[in-house]
Amino acid sequence: MRDTNNQEESLVRKAYRWLSYIVASMFIVMGIGILTKILLPGPFLTYMQRLILGGVILVYGIARLIMLYVKGRKQNKPM
Repeated sequence: MRDTNNQEESLVRKAYRWLSYIVASMFIVMGIGILTKILLPGPFLTYMQRLILGGVILVYGIARLIMLYVKGRKQNKPM
């Protein structure tokens, strides 16, 4: 019984980790898309607004991806 719960918990953790990686990657793609005018084209944003918004979203996605990677490495490290 205990082993089954442990396997299910491990499966849920793996699914959550992959979902988190996908979300972080989507933030990175959104940031790049805004900076390159693929997302929000036209006169919606000025140059400076586009730079700030795209840069913040891009940096957030990169920071989130790094935090997930470091956390995953710490959890997989044998004690």
